Amino acid sequence: GLPLHSTEDDVRKAFHRASLKYHPDKLAEEKSKTKKDPVFLKVKEAFETLGNASKRKAYDSALDFDESIPPKDVSEEDFFHVYGSLFERNLRFTNELDPSSNNKNKKKKNKKKQSQSVSWLLGKDDTPMEEVHAFYDFWTHFESWRDFTLEATKKTKHDTDTAECRFEKRWMEKEIARLAKQFKKDEMSRIHTFVERAMASDPRLKRERVRLAREKKLLAVKRALEKEQEQRRQQQLEEEEELRQAQQQEEEKLKRDTERQKVQVQKKQLRKLKQSLRRITNAAYSPQTAKETTWSNLEDMNKDVELLCSSLSIKEMTNLLESMSAMSLTQNSDDAFLQTLAKDAPLDTVCTKASEVRQGNQRAITEERDAIRAQEEARQKAIQLKKQKVPWSKEELAVFVKGVKKYPAGKANRWETIATFFNHLCHSSNYTTHSRTKEECIEKFNQMTSSNALNFTENKKNDASNADEWDEDQDKQLQEALAKYRASMNKNDRWTCIAKAVDGKTKKECVQRFKAIREALKKK
Repeated sequence: GLPLHSTEDDVRKAFHRASLKYHPDKLAEEKSKTKKDPVFLKVKEAFETLGNASKRKAYDSALDFDESIPPKDVSEEDFFHVYGSLFERNLRFTNELDPSSNNKNKKKKNKKKQSQSVSWLLGKDDTPMEEVHAFYDFWTHFESWRDFTLEATKKTKHDTDTAECRFEKRWMEKEIARLAKQFKKDEMSRIHTFVERAMASDPRLKRERVRLAREKKLLAVKRALEKEQEQRRQQQLEEEEELRQAQQQEEEKLKRDTERQKVQVQKKQLRKLKQSLRRITNAAYSPQTAKETTWSNLEDMNKDVELLCSSLSIKEMTNLLESMSAMSLTQNSDDAFLQTLAKDAPLDTVCTKASEVRQGNQRAITEERDAIRAQEEARQKAIQLKKQKVPWSKEELAVFVKGVKKYPAGKANRWETIATFFNHLCHSSNYTTHSRTKEECIEKFNQMTSSNALNFTENKKNDASNADEWDEDQDKQLQEALAKYRASMNKNDRWTCIAKAVDGKTKKECVQRFKAIREALKKK
């Protein structure tokens, strides 16, 4: 007989050979006349079955087939023998060997079969793991062409050829298809079961799983060591950072203490210098001599002395006392010594220094006042510039009139809405970069209505009439701009550029002029 996976050409050639051998015309004439040849009828019936793809699939699926599955506890010694024959036996139902598929490109398909058959076979114990994984991947996604239509027909005992009507025939076909689908589901479950058992018993996969587990454990140990090292390193860094911060805080504290002590020493020194200045000036002051050169009374002297005490630094105070030769007062506070030294103390030096300090303070006050005044003047100037009215352009007036018409009186927040609409449209159309406030819009509306300078309807007519007034230079500029800025540009950007190129014309006027010229050309 023919092999299971014979092609259509093989079936056709076998039928041709059998026809030549068993055809009634080849037999004796008497025998052919007495009865029909049963052998040729069988040959014809076999060809009708094997020549039809669906019938052949159902016939091949109904052939005797061992569907047994090995037990779970197959030893490693018997694994390749038991499961090798099992996989080879079930390989007949793979879609790659579907008898109903097109076999015209037989050579090409055979090459593909030879390249893929490596992953179909179980292999040996020393087969590379790449091929083992490819083998199980193929069988995990195994697709069977096995058709249980014939078996389901026998099970249901339905013969569609004997149906009395088409409704009964359809019912029979549905019952057969439902049972065949259940058989196919059981078949796929059987295949998945023995594939899973094979994967669980395969010694190669067992070794691979042991190896992966060992590598995973080693990797976990390595990561644990790395984590521990990282924690130690982090802890060391934290300790170093804490030590550094403690040292820095200690240094800052020491620096603050040093600065504090230095300031206290300077304050103490300055306090002594101030006391010395007060004592020497009080001791040296004489109303008879001071009226001519220094102060007219003791109160004026005390004011200047206190001014110096509150304004001079340690160095300046020291220089002043050195100039008065009174530094020894800081070490000796004896009244007799003070009276003796104060006789020669030049009070005019103190008076002169107080006058300089007073002038310096007055100069600083004047400079500060001038700076504040300049800032105020600049602020007022900025406010005046901001308040300065920007003249309304023709395009702005047109947009303003449009906004007044669009939002009539009686609506809530009318002028805020008109101002927002005006600014948005003017900025998007590049009419102006200046924003108009609600108050400016109200003021402009009052000017327009009170002076009757502009009427909405007349404005529209005037704009239309002005749009018709074009001279030769403007027409020429329009033509050059149309040639320069092609229609492939954005429509709004194109006409904005064209309007800028034409002197004294807006975008709307340029569009109207272009439409008028186009209509005139169409009429010609």
